[in-house]
Amino acid sequence: MSIAVKTQERPINSEAATHAKVVRRIDHDEIELAGTKQRFTFLTYHAVFRHLGIAAGFTGWRARLVSLFADLDDWHQLDHYTAATIVLNKSARPDALMLRQHNYHQTYTFGPDFPLPTDARVGVDIAMRYNELYPRLAQRAHHHATRFNSPQELRYLLGFGDQPRIAEVDITEGRDEVAYPLALLPRSDAFYTFKGFLGTRRRLPDRDGPPGADFNALPETKALTSQMLMGFWREGNRDDLERLDKIYAKTSKHLDFVRAQAIPFAQAIALPPQLSNLDDQAERFMDTGLWRGIACMPHGYCLAGQRFIAVA
Repeated sequence: MSIAVKTQERPINSEAATHAKVVRRIDHDEIELAGTKQRFTFLTYHAVFRHLGIAAGFTGWRARLVSLFADLDDWHQLDHYTAATIVLNKSARPDALMLRQHNYHQTYTFGPDFPLPTDARVGVDIAMRYNELYPRLAQRAHHHATRFNSPQELRYLLGFGDQPRIAEVDITEGRDEVAYPLALLPRSDAFYTFKGFLGTRRRLPDRDGPPGADFNALPETKALTSQMLMGFWREGNRDDLERLDKIYAKTSKHLDFVRAQAIPFAQAIALPPQLSNLDDQAERFMDTGLWRGIACMPHGYCLAGQRFIAVA
């Protein structure tokens, strides 16, 4: 399996005559479904960019105002938080694609959402300026996006809620397929684990370079299987909306929504739909030393989980 990336811009600036580079890693995670452990393999590809800009859908007087004190193409240096993950089952069959979009994932199952390519090359488009990844489309497209995945924001993304105060519009128009070498870094590399800023510090909030790529989710949903299920929601799907409203009317715990979405996800990939060991996974990541010493913002997202870094 591989990722075929299309973009209007090169992932790494051409001034140094460098080539686009993608950092890959392989992870495994298990989860109990109907009393049976299901083992998944996660093939993750981090496309790497020197800069992150402002979403291309940010236009008009607001864009003109921001452009007076910031470069719309260079909001902050180094962008490595956008990633594409192919999920394989225990038989090495591709079940799903996880795409990092802003500060959350969206999970697409092969078949119901889109067919698996016959050449096993999963196509993705890179959003203009903002670098987010979306499934490959043949035409220019606008994608609604939010900063995080709170209940209010998820209702909006599903297509049934009011627009949040802070919302984005990403624009994709894949033209050129990017050829890239794959880099494999140790899990201890600063690319993943650095607890500071991997880019220049800037005065305005949110313009500093991001921390390591491992700081991409709340500790309670850090397990890859939890991220996979948390991101499994389908625009326009009223059953997903009903589960969302029912869960968050009773609790504010993201793991409860993860449990609820396990049933339709299991049906989509033809697996038993029961789930039992999420709490153990959440506790494991809550206690990990990786999170100690990280400055968390009031909403709970550690260092606001940005997006994609430049590796020369």
